Amino acid sequence: MNIKGKKEIINRLEAFLLERLPDSLTGKAPEMEKRYRACFGSGDFSAEIRKIRVKTVRLYALLALSLILLFGATAVKLMLPAERLTSLKRPDYGSGGGNAAARLEAEYKGERARQEVTLRILPEDLDENAKKARLKKTAGALEALILGENSSLRDLKHDLSLIRKDEETGVEIAWSMDPPEIISEEGKLNFIKGRAGDAVTLTAKLTLEDASGIETLNAVLGKPPEGRDYGGNLRTEIAELLKKINDAGDGAYLRLPAESNGVRLSWQEPPKRFYTGEILLLLAAAAIVWKNRYSAVEKRIRKARESVAGDFPEMINKLILLLNAGLVVSSAMEKIAINYEQRADTGNVKFLYEELLKMQARIRGSNASFIEELGDIARRSGVRELMRFAGVVADNIGKGSALSEKLQTESDLLWNSRKKKAEEQGRIAETKLTIPMLLMLLVLVMITIAPAALEM
Repeated sequence: MNIKGKKEIINRLEAFLLERLPDSLTGKAPEMEKRYRACFGSGDFSAEIRKIRVKTVRLYALLALSLILLFGATAVKLMLPAERLTSLKRPDYGSGGGNAAARLEAEYKGERARQEVTLRILPEDLDENAKKARLKKTAGALEALILGENSSLRDLKHDLSLIRKDEETGVEIAWSMDPPEIISEEGKLNFIKGRAGDAVTLTAKLTLEDASGIETLNAVLGKPPEGRDYGGNLRTEIAELLKKINDAGDGAYLRLPAESNGVRLSWQEPPKRFYTGEILLLLAAAAIVWKNRYSAVEKRIRKARESVAGDFPEMINKLILLLNAGLVVSSAMEKIAINYEQRADTGNVKFLYEELLKMQARIRGSNASFIEELGDIARRSGVRELMRFAGVVADNIGKGSALSEKLQTESDLLWNSRKKKAEEQGRIAETKLTIPMLLMLLVLVMITIAPAALEM
């Protein structure tokens, strides 16, 4: 299938979903059109409204597909039979052990119990031969382990690295020196108390595992009565069994018994995880999409009003110049609109001047009132300064020079307001830069003190 065919299928699917989904989810077209008309006046906004709604449909489709995949993955996991466990690999000696989750099912004389358990897996216990081998290995490598920057123990020039434990074998080491004043327990050399040629004996006590003790308890169990409830006994047996398993350390694997004191045991993997967190996250994302379904419309309206506020001071200045040159206000506004049309940049559309062009077209086409059209633009823009300007023009349209003077005062107020706004934005930008500057300062401080810290 070529690219054109794939696009056609996608467009049909989008159209299908757009028709089937409620307007309350994708945004009501009449509501969007109402908002557009309140700002941009009459016109055909159907294409833009459809584009916004299709974009919202795509977001819903993506979220729905993600939910389907999560539910599918969960269903597959739940349908697969749980793998039976017979043993768990022990971690290497000296690693500190670990934990493993499992599901235990127990049955005895019709009584059943199921429990999710966490097993503690201790490292493998070493027999006497293994311990001796590790001690011998550490003893053979001891000199190389403690030399540090020295080339030989027969010519010590630098401090020794007297380790307390051989991480490879798990052997713990305790040090003693004779005489002790020349080399400290930390391996520091004392060249004041010691002279070249002085001999020092280093004694290392190598230890692997602590001594352990065993306590034995003896008990005699009688025959239970008929019809006895074994539920409590079964739970007690499980607790004692888990303690015994968690404390076991012999063998390369942790063996999970199939029977204990006549109780049949069945071990399984823990239940499959349900993607609750991910699903809630997707539902929250869908709620955010629904909440912002009109955001594209509001963004365009806000951008148009910001454009009016930015271009209005410049337009006032042009109008003042033309009024002082002898033009009446309606002719001056028409001149400004025509000049914009001649020099308009397609990549930089200005909402205020576009509205002036439309106003001139309506005046020429239907002989509409200049004052009413200007007031309509001001009301739809929602910009307070433009509404005040429309009022000033309506009150002074026939007064000539008086209108020019009032507009000059209005221009001065606008430029002062614009200057204050720019200063405020500058302060906000300065505040936002505070955290990056602090991070840069912190990096410089760390770079400065790093050499001194490394030498300590």
